[in-house]
Amino acid sequence: MLKELMYTSNPLSNNRVFIYHLLRRMRKFNCPMSGTFHFDVTDLYRKIKELKKEGKSIGLVSCLVKATSLSLEKHPRLNNRIFHGLFGKKEVTYDSINCGLAAVRTDPKGEEVVIPIIVKNANDLSIEKIHKMIKDNKSMPLEELESYEWLQRSRRLPRFLIPFVHYLFRSNPKYSAKNSSTYAISSIMEEDSGLVASHSPANQTTFFPLSIKDLPTVHEGEIKIRKNLVLTFCVDHFLVDGMDVQRCGKTIKDFLEKPDELLKHL
Repeated sequence: MLKELMYTSNPLSNNRVFIYHLLRRMRKFNCPMSGTFHFDVTDLYRKIKELKKEGKSIGLVSCLVKATSLSLEKHPRLNNRIFHGLFGKKEVTYDSINCGLAAVRTDPKGEEVVIPIIVKNANDLSIEKIHKMIKDNKSMPLEELESYEWLQRSRRLPRFLIPFVHYLFRSNPKYSAKNSSTYAISSIMEEDSGLVASHSPANQTTFFPLSIKDLPTVHEGEIKIRKNLVLTFCVDHFLVDGMDVQRCGKTIKDFLEKPDELLKHL
């Protein structure tokens, strides 16, 4: 005799409803294109360790923020966005390069929430300043974070208004600039994490640092085991072409694999 299937049904939390509509927006208003690069970060890793011993506040994530922001300075099209309004589409060019990151925190109710971290004018900040901003956002009490307060306000919205908030994000450049970044770095870098890149949910260039692996690499004419960062770019093909991604990838490669130039911005 077959046992009756039992289950429980619960409504989505407001946090998941917000993400649901974010991903729906991605599917309708974004034409994703991606490319994956391997960067030899062995020398950068070594220099970071040396600088930490000297008392410098620095990490691989802050170096990646700096390298990508400086690269977008040289390839500004990847910092632009297309906005879709009631009366057509328009390409928006930003005056600043603001990097969006995310930290997973646990709120007072015990639910894991994704807290946005926006590093404004990342191309003009020192690596140590960027590192401190990221560290503070991961360690400060939630109630002291402006981004958490914004998240709380969005969670208190009546559910029928959440799609309207996403409409503002895709149609109103001023609202989007005030409440989000111009590009993003998604996920957390882990040793051989096995993560697979997604698509950018916000019609903006997004970098996915998928993993850090020890891989056979040709270095100075010899095959050696070197530490490689696997980084996927995801861009909006409505705005950006494959050649733009290749050129930007080459610039990031120069910063990460020849770190002396990058570390001038310490």
